[in-house]
Amino acid sequence: MNDTNNYEDFLDQQASLLIKNELTPGIAITWVDKNKKQVRCFGETKRSSAKQINSQTIFQAGSLSKTLTAWGIMWLVEHNRIDLDIPVNNYLSRWKIPDSKFNNTKVTPRSLLSHTSGLQPVNFKGTYNKDNNSIESILSKSKTPIKIIQQPQTSFLYSGAGYSILQLLIEEITGETFTHYMKTKILLPLNMQNSDFDQPQNYIDKGAVGHGFWGQAVKNRYYSSKSAAGLYTTIEDMACFLQQNIRIGSDNYNKGILKPTTLQTMYKKPLRNVSHGLGYYISNLCNDTACFYEGVNLGWRSYFLLLQKHQSAICILSNCAYSKNAIATIVQNWLFEAYGAITAETSTLLKIDTISRINLLKNLYKRSRGKY
Repeated sequence: MNDTNNYEDFLDQQASLLIKNELTPGIAITWVDKNKKQVRCFGETKRSSAKQINSQTIFQAGSLSKTLTAWGIMWLVEHNRIDLDIPVNNYLSRWKIPDSKFNNTKVTPRSLLSHTSGLQPVNFKGTYNKDNNSIESILSKSKTPIKIIQQPQTSFLYSGAGYSILQLLIEEITGETFTHYMKTKILLPLNMQNSDFDQPQNYIDKGAVGHGFWGQAVKNRYYSSKSAAGLYTTIEDMACFLQQNIRIGSDNYNKGILKPTTLQTMYKKPLRNVSHGLGYYISNLCNDTACFYEGVNLGWRSYFLLLQKHQSAICILSNCAYSKNAIATIVQNWLFEAYGAITAETSTLLKIDTISRINLLKNLYKRSRGKY
């Protein structure tokens, strides 16, 4: 980061305006490099409440769950419990991918992690009442049949069901619940002390409330497909996760949960024509390899971006599903401050619509002239 103070000044001056314009009650932000981390929080845990967002406020992280789940799978790979390229059905007994006209043997842990398994797009929406349904029950009773609809290992096809199958795989291999395994083998070793794949017991006291399109509070949803959408976390914990990612090439890498070679495998696309590695989207940005993910649950939105060569990263957690443009503005300005230039590829990476892109570029132009 060229000038951290400038970016902090931008946040102080713009965060309230961003929150107001996007009808977003609150945002928590962390940005890190190999030497330090910064955390800033703005707004309220619930609209019109007096309770402010802080570094320990708990958010739903949506599909960021998938990246952490990928770490859980790769831990098993490192310990020779599974092979990335063995047919996943070989490991399963409680439920299996049904036969089809396509080659089931190519549905492997690697293809599930990278959304190249050919599975039909199925994304479970969650329920308002917590249930104790097993993951195999969720898979077998899905309203949209979970089946292969295109040849595996040929192209990208996003399906949350693939990560539900990985949840089942973890449970079958370890004999543990997915939640317990992820807590003990991944979250706590990463020092993500306040994160969980079950709703934390202190959620009522420390959790934010999700908000909808008009900024109204929405009822909390529970996700039996925890691997795909069930993570609860804090911005402080996400800072710990980001630091583990960016330290892999530095002298102070502390030989954490996964080996550097394992993480480098995760940061690579299995096919040239896809945009996804193993648990991360992959793109080129600022002459660097960008690894990123976006999470959206009803009432929530989150995003992280890692730059490997620059060894820097940013994450934003928001308690409104429609805070996309606010998050994009924050990330764009972080990139501007860090690297001094923004190209068209950043707008594509952030999936910003045309009008928002124009507004962001106007804002960045003002910043370049010293005006906020």
